[in-house]
Amino acid sequence: YNSKTRYSSPLSLYKYIYYKLKEHVVVHLRKEMNELKNVWIESEEKGPILGGIAELNDNSDVIVTFENGDKYVATFFTYENIKWLRQKNQKTGECLNGKYFFATDLILIEKLSRQEILKIINHLIDQDEFFTAFDKIIE
Repeated sequence: YNSKTRYSSPLSLYKYIYYKLKEHVVVHLRKEMNELKNVWIESEEKGPILGGIAELNDNSDVIVTFENGDKYVATFFTYENIKWLRQKNQKTGECLNGKYFFATDLILIEKLSRQEILKIINHLIDQDEFFTAFDKIIE
């Protein structure tokens, strides 16, 4: 901020301050997070869901642990799994006979594999979208 800089309105000054503060916070968080310490993928431990096909028709909780100890969770669903769940729910009556589906912290993915999940996690971090997509675990 330069005291000689003129802003067209108080709103433009507030926007400038907001984006500079956001930039500072993101840089600080990246330093604090440092690197991924561990990525736990439920389906690697428990196998695909009942009736699912590994990697293509599956969903899995994913817990990301950073070097500073912070943990975040999201649930990854394959596109095929959403289709399969809808058909199942139409038969069982769940979710108003398949008329809706929801899950908290849902991330859609083409193929449920460690390689794809890590690529998406890193992309979300690079795009400053990680904290929107994942929910912090409070222990």
